[in-house]
Amino acid sequence: MPKKQKEKKLTYQAFYSDGTVKVGYCGDVLKRMRSLGGSSSCLVAFRSTHKNENEARDSETKLKKILREYVIVDAECREWFVPERGFFPTLKKALEDTTIEKFEVALALGQKKNVDWQGCSPSEVKKIVNKRI
Repeated sequence: MPKKQKEKKLTYQAFYSDGTVKVGYCGDVLKRMRSLGGSSSCLVAFRSTHKNENEARDSETKLKKILREYVIVDAECREWFVPERGFFPTLKKALEDTTIEKFEVALALGQKKNVDWQGCSPSEVKKIVNKRI
C-alpha cells in the first residue's frame, strides 16, 4: 500500500546565506529544503500552519503577489526573492494579512538532522534574520 502523502498545509519563507529568500508551500519544510539542494546555506526558515492545503496555496499565492517587486528576475522560478529595502515591512504585512494557525521559526535547517520549530510572530522576522545573516 502506498504511503499517504502529507497534506501540504504549510507555507514557508527560507532565508539563505547568499541573501536570497525562497517562498513556497509544502507538507514538510525540512524535506522541501533538502529536496531543493543547497539546504546547508539555509540560515533561518519560518513556517506558517494553515487550516488546509487550499488555504496554504492561497496564502502562498498572496505572498508572492505582494512580494513580486522583490522577485529575482532571471531566477528559474518566481519563488526566489531578494530582501531589498522595504522587503521586511512588506513581508510582515503580508503575513499578518493571511490566515495563520501557527507561526514558527527554525535555525540552520541544513546542518540538523531534526529541526526544532519555535513559536514566534511575523513582527519578529526581520530581527531574527538580521541576527543570523
